[in-house]
Amino acid sequence: MVSQSPQFLDTALLPLLFGNYLHFGFIIALMAVFVVDYLINRTVLGYEMRAVGNNTTAAEYAGINSKRNIVFALAISGALSGLAGSTEMLGTYDRFIANWSAGLGWDGITVAVLGKNNPWGVLAGGIFFGALKAGGNTMHAIAHVPFEMVKVIQGLIVLFVAAPRIIEWLMQHTQENKDQVQAEPAKSIPRLLIAIFGLASVFLGLGVARVALISGITSSFVYVAAMILFVTSVLGVLLFIAEYSRNPIGSRLLLIIAVGWLLGGTLFSIGAGYVDITSIMMGGIALLFWITMPILAKRETEEASVQ
Repeated sequence: MVSQSPQFLDTALLPLLFGNYLHFGFIIALMAVFVVDYLINRTVLGYEMRAVGNNTTAAEYAGINSKRNIVFALAISGALSGLAGSTEMLGTYDRFIANWSAGLGWDGITVAVLGKNNPWGVLAGGIFFGALKAGGNTMHAIAHVPFEMVKVIQGLIVLFVAAPRIIEWLMQHTQENKDQVQAEPAKSIPRLLIAIFGLASVFLGLGVARVALISGITSSFVYVAAMILFVTSVLGVLLFIAEYSRNPIGSRLLLIIAVGWLLGGTLFSIGAGYVDITSIMMGGIALLFWITMPILAKRETEEASVQ
């Protein structure tokens, strides 16, 4: 049985504009696009948020409070998400239904990438993806085309939109790392090894988490271990990005990943009844890298002071 609230009063519902599903929430969405576009492009707050988003360090040097603007951006995005959910409840479902929005957050990220974080581009991308989903339902009902084809098309769109940025980023930092390795191999090679370790954490973390979930072991320890290892694999992506771009946050990420591997491996071992060697080994390697990073940083500081 689906958890849901009692039906809302008719006076609280949004009126329909056309058909059975297009309600006044669409007009509210258009108004939100106008407001967000004005806020981002024509106000001081919008200028500061764009500056922080483009380059946090440069914005802080210019006297902009980056933490405050990040909080403002999160608050505005949360308010818009709540507005979208409330219009959907009041315009489509006539009540609150548990888990009605499963997967919509990922669709929102996809639409934002497609619209290049521009309010009007996001509006066009949202309409396009909505048409894809509606068309997918019709194709499945009439021509028996699998609905998963819509997700394949969405994934290809994101890939083609994001691929140029990813390739440009990789080429830029690959050349920088190549120059650093040639000039200072003793300091640069360990950073590249840590970046590779981050990628290994992604694939191994997902693999071990999947094994834990499909192992059939009915233990809460195993389930929690799988969740921890999944988060650790996501952090592995961030570690690769940080180390490949020589961002100092990599040291903190590495420590968190080490704790994640060791904690996940310990919990899995307790629940499964045998030692998870892979997780323990990855945690040990992460700790070893984390211990050596301050030594490298100290060496860089000493050489810079001598010069």
